[in-house]
Amino acid sequence: MTEHRIHHPKACTERLYLPRSTGGRGLADLNILHRRQVNQLKKFFHRKKDTSTLHKLACQSDRYLAVDLRKNEIKEIPTLDEVKEKWLSKRLHGKYPSSLKTAGSESTNWLVKGQLFAETEGFITAIQDESIATRNYKKYVQKIRIDDDKCRMCGRVPETIEHVTAGCQTLAPSEYTKRHNLTANIVHQELAMLCNLGEGKYSPYFKYIPAPVLENENYRLYWDTPIVTDKPIASNRPEIILLDKANKKAYFIDISHPSDHNLEQKEREKINKYYDLAEEYKKILTLKAVHVIPVIISATGLVTKKFAGYLERLNITNKTIVTKMQKSVILETCKMVRKTLNIPET
Repeated sequence: MTEHRIHHPKACTERLYLPRSTGGRGLADLNILHRRQVNQLKKFFHRKKDTSTLHKLACQSDRYLAVDLRKNEIKEIPTLDEVKEKWLSKRLHGKYPSSLKTAGSESTNWLVKGQLFAETEGFITAIQDESIATRNYKKYVQKIRIDDDKCRMCGRVPETIEHVTAGCQTLAPSEYTKRHNLTANIVHQELAMLCNLGEGKYSPYFKYIPAPVLENENYRLYWDTPIVTDKPIASNRPEIILLDKANKKAYFIDISHPSDHNLEQKEREKINKYYDLAEEYKKILTLKAVHVIPVIISATGLVTKKFAGYLERLNITNKTIVTKMQKSVILETCKMVRKTLNIPET
C-alpha cells in the first residue's frame, strides 16, 4: 500500500483496520484473523479431547504443527474499541478522531461510499493524520534542522498542514475561493432543480455556471447578489438567496470550509453574521421568516451535527449531495496541498 501511494508511510496504521463508518479504511487485519483462527482451533480440540481419543492424542503430540495444542493459551485479540482508543490517544493522529467525535454522522459519507481513487484516499487520510511533510512537521516531528518553519506562501505563521488547508491568507483569494465556489455550485444547482428553475438536467458541478437570478412563479434564486437595505449593514451579500414566494420565506445560504476543530464556531459565526440582514430583509419584503443556512464542511470533509437539518430546511433530501460536496472539497484540498508543498523552498 505504501509502495503504490495508497497509505502514507507516516500515517496512522490503526485506522486501516477500523470500519469506514468510524473514519477507518475498512481493511481486515491478517494478524487478528490468524489469532482468531488459532484460538478457535485450540478451543475446539481442547473441548473434544475429553470425549475423543483422536483429539486427545493431537493435543498431546502437536509438536510440529503451527498451532501448539499442548498449550491451552488463548491469544488476546484487541477489540475495535481498543484499536480506536489507541488511534485517539496519539498526539498528532488523534486530532482527527477527536474532531470526528463531535462532528455529524455524515462526516464519513465520502469514505463509506468509496468514490475516491485509492491514492487520493490515502493522501487525504494522511492530511487528516497530520503526517504531511510541511516545514513545521519536518522541524518538530522529523527533527530536521530548518532555520525558518514559516509558511512558504504567506511567511507569517508556522507551516502546519492545518494552516495550509484552511488558514493561509495568501491561498484564500485563489485556492480557498475556488474550493468554496465549487461547493456553492453544487448547492445552487440542487436548489435550481428542486424549484424547477434549471434546465431540467444536471451538469457537472465544475462546469456549472450559476445565473445571477433565476425566477418563476413560486421561487426566486439569487447568486452572489448584494441586498440593498434602508440602513447600512456590513454583511449584506449572502452567497445564495432563495426566496419562497408562496410561503413568504427566504433563506440565506453561506458556505465555509474551516479546519476540523473550527466547525461549530464557524457555524455560529455565519448565523450571527447575517442576523441583522435577515431582520431587515424580513421587514422590507414583509416575510414570515428568514432563515440563515450555514453549509459548513471542513477542509477534510467533516460536517456539523446540524448539517443534515439545515439541508432539510431547504427540502434537499438527496443524500448523495453530501457525498458530492465532501468529494469536491477533498479533491480541492488534496490538489492545493500538493501544489503548495511542491513549490521549491528558498
